[in-house]
Amino acid sequence: MNRRNVQAIDYNLVITQPGTYQVDLVSDNTSSFDPIIEIRDNRRQLASDNDGGGNRNSRLVMPLQAGTYRVRVTRSGNQPMHHPVRFTLTVQ
Repeated sequence: MNRRNVQAIDYNLVITQPGTYQVDLVSDNTSSFDPIIEIRDNRRQLASDNDGGGNRNSRLVMPLQAGTYRVRVTRSGNQPMHHPVRFTLTVQ
């Protein structure tokens, strides 16, 4: 993913089967982009992580019911992403 000058990037996550899911956010360069991941429903933040994935990357492992969630990608320090930001977001 390559974005410029944004505070956060949101993705929809549709869960069709209840279960425990792992969401990983891996930065291509953690010295310039220390990623934070959040999982939200339509009302509130359910969970967030900074550095739980090792090497300053983020990982959440949590039970999710069927439904639509929002996965929010942001960076440590709550600062805009002023330069191209490269990362990989996976859900399993």
